[in-house]
Amino acid sequence: MVNQSLIRHASAEDIPIIQALSYSIWPKAYAELLSHDQITYMLNWMYSSEVLADQITQQGITYLLIEDEVPLGFAAYGPTLNNRYKLHKLYVDTNKQQVGLGRQLLEKIWTLLPSSCVGLELQVNKNNPAQHFYIKMGFKIESEAIFEIGNGYVMDDYIMWKPRM
Repeated sequence: MVNQSLIRHASAEDIPIIQALSYSIWPKAYAELLSHDQITYMLNWMYSSEVLADQITQQGITYLLIEDEVPLGFAAYGPTLNNRYKLHKLYVDTNKQQVGLGRQLLEKIWTLLPSSCVGLELQVNKNNPAQHFYIKMGFKIESEAIFEIGNGYVMDDYIMWKPRM
């Protein structure tokens, strides 16, 4: 188990760490859900240096890293509409899953949300086992959506929601 004091805010200087984690985690996490080509397309689309820098410096998306001598995972969240916030990303090294790191990242995010925040939403692939983690953490399926992401690919997701307690 990792101590929560090892969760820190990431800056634009941490983009190579976020990219390295993504390129390590995604192929394993999505191997049975997405084609190799779609994984490669999405990684290049979502984790380019330009996209990450824009999210961190212009869009108000906060990235957190969890570390224990080496980076183990990351999360990203930001405001949406009507005082709602969105969990954009939560990924933990596939060799370090199910030891509480995802829970620690999520719990840290809740402590950082402004008091005006009414709750947290997220998208998760309908076939991703991570949805069970989110349900265990108190999220409920709010709706379903299919998003065209280009190159003939779609994201077929549940939209999940947890109100602030």
